[in-house]
Amino acid sequence: MRSLHKQEKNPMQNHIKSQMEEQLLKFLIVEDEEIMRNLISEMLMELDYQVSTASSAEDALEKLRTNVYDIVITDIKMPGMSGIDLLKAIRKKYANSVCVIVITGYASIETAIEAMKAGAYDYITKPFHLEQFMLIIKRAIERQMLLNNSNQANHYKELAIRDGLTGLYNHWYFHKRLKEELKRSKRYDEDFSLLLLDVDNFKECNDRLGHLKGDEVLKRITELLIQSTREIDFVARYGGDEFAIILYKTSKEKAENCAERIRKSVIENDIGLNGIFPRGYIHISIGIATFPLEANSKNELINLADLRMYKNKEEIKKSWIGRI
Repeated sequence: MRSLHKQEKNPMQNHIKSQMEEQLLKFLIVEDEEIMRNLISEMLMELDYQVSTASSAEDALEKLRTNVYDIVITDIKMPGMSGIDLLKAIRKKYANSVCVIVITGYASIETAIEAMKAGAYDYITKPFHLEQFMLIIKRAIERQMLLNNSNQANHYKELAIRDGLTGLYNHWYFHKRLKEELKRSKRYDEDFSLLLLDVDNFKECNDRLGHLKGDEVLKRITELLIQSTREIDFVARYGGDEFAIILYKTSKEKAENCAERIRKSVIENDIGLNGIFPRGYIHISIGIATFPLEANSKNELINLADLRMYKNKEEIKKSWIGRI
């Protein structure tokens, strides 16, 4: 094998660059020996990657706090904090999103194996050899490409099912989840409840104060809905000023308790926009439908909850006649 010298042409450079021309990764080189640190850094920069360096594990952790890196190459033996300690710190904070490669001497392969058990992706032995070094770097790059592409796909998938303003699940995904929950509940003979909610007097808020203030109201109510439900429950923006909640494994009585908790939460937090409206004027109307007690299909659940929501809305309107 040939030794790695920075003047030597990299035989795998074109191959890697052709795969990565649309996606440049960021490297962090952690090495207390300046010559070795510069050697690795310059070679990776020849491949057009963004490269940062650190002369110690402590310096590396500081850089990791303020920057995002895809691949960290670290020496194991350094003054102060060791490379293995750095590896463990990276794994604790970033799980497997950061690929860590350790550098070790031939005489300390056991330490490299210890690093692999602690979560290192691979190890490189000193003195370096070109083919060994580039093969490990190539595999690490391919690993990060797959991981990043997967994360990006998940990100776009999440955007497709989320409401842009509130961050809640959107109308389309609500229907999908309700259909799935019906199948699941029928299979396991379990009940669940659907809540449809409408923000009372929201139009008046928009007309008098503008849509930006209206958006603030919807965001604040979103926070209260999340606080008033369990983590396992499904909360969605149904559309406009309407919301929908699927309460898993929840009877009608428990659903009514949850609905009352939501109503009180909105009133007690006084979403009156700093006294512009009287306390309780911005209110929540809620309709409840429970499977299988009251409905056995998706449309039946939605129609019943919708009917009850508007009945509740009319009752609230009557209570406010002459008060504003």
